[in-house]
Amino acid sequence: MATIAFDTLQFSRTLREVGFDEARAEGVLMAFKYAFKEAEFPSTKDIIRPLRW
Repeated sequence: MATIAFDTLQFSRTLREVGFDEARAEGVLMAFKYAFKEAEFPSTKDIIRPLRW
């Protein structure tokens, strides 16, 4: 499965810029990190392989 690049520092800064306090921004960031870690995103090969005849 594919790996997703995720800029955690920029994500946290963006949350802070729109009004999240530090604790909430960190909580949302950790939730996203956990979700991306647990998710299994298909790679290009995973998608194309079943389409070949």
